Amino acid sequence: MMNDRISVNLYYGGELLREPLWIYARGTSIGLNIEVDKMSFFELCDYAVEYGNYKKGFFELYWVIPGGKGWTLISDQQKGLLNGVVAYWPNSEHRNCARHIYANWHKKHKGDDLKELFWRAVRAYSVAEFNIAIDNLKAQDSEAADAFLKQNPRCFSRCYLHTETKADVVVNNMAETFNGFIIQSRSKHIIDMLEDIRLAIMSRLRTKAMEMESKSCVICPRIMDKLEKQKNNAYMCKIYPSTETLYQVRELDDVSVDIEKMTCTCRQWDLTGIPCFHACAVFGFLGKPSENYVNKFYSKEMYMKAYKYSIPPLPSPKFWPPVDFPLEPPPIKNMPGRPKKNRRKDPHEDPKKKGRLTKHGMKMSCSVCKSTSHNKTRCPNKGKKKAEVTTTKKPRGRPRKVAKQNSDMGPSSQVLLLMARAHKKQQLIWSYAASIHMLVSEVDASQSHLCVIGKNKGVRGLLDRQSNRRPLLRSRFRRTETSMKAVVQRVASASVEVEGRMVSEIGPGLLVLIGIHELDTDSDADYICRKVLNMRLFPNEKTGKTWDQNVMQKNYEVLLVSQFTLYGILKGNKPDFHVAMAPDKAKSMYASLVQRFQTSYRSNAVRDGEFGAMMKVNLVNDGPVTMQL
Repeated sequence: MMNDRISVNLYYGGELLREPLWIYARGTSIGLNIEVDKMSFFELCDYAVEYGNYKKGFFELYWVIPGGKGWTLISDQQKGLLNGVVAYWPNSEHRNCARHIYANWHKKHKGDDLKELFWRAVRAYSVAEFNIAIDNLKAQDSEAADAFLKQNPRCFSRCYLHTETKADVVVNNMAETFNGFIIQSRSKHIIDMLEDIRLAIMSRLRTKAMEMESKSCVICPRIMDKLEKQKNNAYMCKIYPSTETLYQVRELDDVSVDIEKMTCTCRQWDLTGIPCFHACAVFGFLGKPSENYVNKFYSKEMYMKAYKYSIPPLPSPKFWPPVDFPLEPPPIKNMPGRPKKNRRKDPHEDPKKKGRLTKHGMKMSCSVCKSTSHNKTRCPNKGKKKAEVTTTKKPRGRPRKVAKQNSDMGPSSQVLLLMARAHKKQQLIWSYAASIHMLVSEVDASQSHLCVIGKNKGVRGLLDRQSNRRPLLRSRFRRTETSMKAVVQRVASASVEVEGRMVSEIGPGLLVLIGIHELDTDSDADYICRKVLNMRLFPNEKTGKTWDQNVMQKNYEVLLVSQFTLYGILKGNKPDFHVAMAPDKAKSMYASLVQRFQTSYRSNAVRDGEFGAMMKVNLVNDGPVTMQL
């Protein structure tokens, strides 16, 4: 039986005591299998009392189960529950929730290694495994081991649990599950709260019975899943028969299995009632089904016996018989603070929302005096006037760039700097390229170059007055929208046809569509050539890496196709190409680009289409892989 109490959020206060799980009652006809791993529970009783009045509930159960012999209870370390069990059920087995013990133990002994050793000792089925875990814990941290032993492991370690209950439960999760089951009802008045709980339990009893009635099985389905896992591990064991019922089983360690008494040295079969993998290996050796040796409390028959009881329906209060005495409310108790609905999580628990980091392990400090011993609420200096301290606070963000003033600059260059600073975006600077070019003509003839500094992007403009070229502005960090464009596709094959005749054809390699801007220069062509030939778009069969080799390392071919439509502008429905380079200039620029590819790679490995012609490009995209430059 799992026992717990809940502080209900009533106007009058109080506690809700409950026994949500009837596991085993020796000497009675009721034996219930509860599959703990899925957080199932069977409600025995619940009642509301005033704070600290635990005796009434135990006194009522005392007449039903005098002394508690043959019963097992599990609860947290609430003093009221501990005193009640000792006073009214001294002969029962009382387990403590290992989860609550770990929450207190973890406050002083932190770390994943200590956590693993703690739960290894708790979940050890045999005393030998428990002692090994304790020795490892002592070697890791002797103080942590001493604190563990002071908690009385006989109440929460599996190796010391009684085997009559056929349950290896060491945590009180089912009671916590019941808390979530009634979390909405706890905020209501006492009669409405108890009525909601009664309706939920009444429906649950019948629903579970109907679910099991539909199953065509002898053993409960989830117990069969556990048994199958044990069977899957039985292949590692070697069997040495001793008598008709005794067998020695060797895996990593040697154990003794008694199929008549249904025991094993590892104690897992003794404690759970489900054959361990040692026993399953013996049954496989004998050719007997393991299902016949599962404890009877895990059968469908016993499950249906437990759920044959029901809670009768209850009419509305207006149909109740009248009483001679008024129903007086309990005395009002004003509790401090807002009523709590959710369980308080310990710092080491995982956050409820994924992706949010906890503050576990962070050292908090007082925002007033910067001390780590307290927070702002308990600071002794709270409310006192702070002494004025003249400190230079560093401004936030990246420091602002300031253009260097040059005494040799003329008035036109001063205007040019102001214009470049006035426009944060790079494209706006380009829209004033023609105006800037006109201003340059006013600069003194001795100045052959002029530097233009952008406000945010670090734009550098180099004007060559003698060559009478347009200003060439480039970003320090990335190429602008006014640079040459290239669409690179990894192909298995590609070809270009003009008026039905084949112009160029390649096998595996790269198909590159080239768009030339009106302001492009030879440096743009150099960049495109270098970038395309060195892009690692091909896999390396030797190393298995996907993006490891370029077109030159693979000895593949390159097909270049001019495409001025890459600079098409669609403000309306008809495309406009005024920013693309004029055909007469673009032809020579495109020819120089092809020459660069052939010089940098191999002339016979670089093919191109026919500039200015209506071409039909056929390709088989490999991947597909498409990159834009």
